[in-house]
Amino acid sequence: YMAGFADGEGCFSIQHHWNCGPFRYHNCKVQVSNTKRPVLCLFLKHYGGAIWRTVPKNKHWKVRYDWRLERAEDVKRFILDMLPYLIVKRRAALNVLKLAEFLFSRENHRQGYSTKERDFVLILKAKNRIINKKGNDLAIQ
Repeated sequence: YMAGFADGEGCFSIQHHWNCGPFRYHNCKVQVSNTKRPVLCLFLKHYGGAIWRTVPKNKHWKVRYDWRLERAEDVKRFILDMLPYLIVKRRAALNVLKLAEFLFSRENHRQGYSTKERDFVLILKAKNRIINKKGNDLAIQ
């Protein structure tokens, strides 16, 4: 159930942040969104993370809830559990898994990267940007 829900309502993404100074660091993120909070509590119970509430500007729209998971170790566990059942989000999940494994293997993922590491991360991020683009059928090819 959870894998099907994540495959339809989820997003597997790679984000970058600026650290203090000139260095950029990256993190992996899994997000599942819905207007029904109890469904997302199931993800929270089994994998941790947090649930965020977003009140829409349009009064005719429902409040949206987002379950987010950002710790590399937790993201890795979630993706490995869901991977056998993912179809639509499989390619994006595999890219995020690669980043999670890379980050988990480092002592401090907020330190600067070597040129080779930076290129590896930027390629993963670029691939995920293409896969996650709306209207793109590459995710299931």
